[in-house]
This record gives sequence, structure tokens and C-alpha cells, in this order.
Amino acid sequence: MAPEGLRLDPELFRTLRYYGRISLDLLAGPLLGLALGRHLSQRFALSPLWMALGFLAGAGFSFFGVYRLMTTEIFRDWHKSGGKKEK
Repeated sequence: MAPEGLRLDPELFRTLRYYGRISLDLLAGPLLGLALGRHLSQRFALSPLWMALGFLAGAGFSFFGVYRLMTTEIFRDWHKSGGKKEK
């Protein structure tokens, strides 16, 4: 049981989940793209150019995922505030 006065803030966990997802997206996407590009280069005896293309494709998908996550969060906060513009 938590001591008196100490409570867990659900907003803290939401923020940690948000930043954790961003860091995981930015790390996993390029690594998976690099691994796929390396596999294609070795399997079909192609140039290492495919590794670079795989890395760039993974990075692109990662940044798109982060963009989508951020726009979803911004829209949710905007909707929660009643659609009012803040100055």
C-alpha cells in the first residue's frame, strides 16, 4: 500500500509510454530495415547498397510512425481542451 500523500499519477505513466514508444520506434525501425537490407544483400549477392536503402526505408517508416503518434496526441489534447485555441 502506498504511504499517505504518495500516489501514482496516471499522467506520468501516459507520458512515459509516449516517450518510450517514440524511442522504440526510432531505434527499431532503422535496425530492422538494416537487417532486412543486409539479408537481401547476402541472399541475392547484391551490393551493400541494399543495406543503406533498408536503413533509410526503416528510418522513414519510423519517422512516419512518430509523426502519426504526435498528431494523435496533439488531436487528443486539443479535443480534451474542448477545441479551444491556446495563446
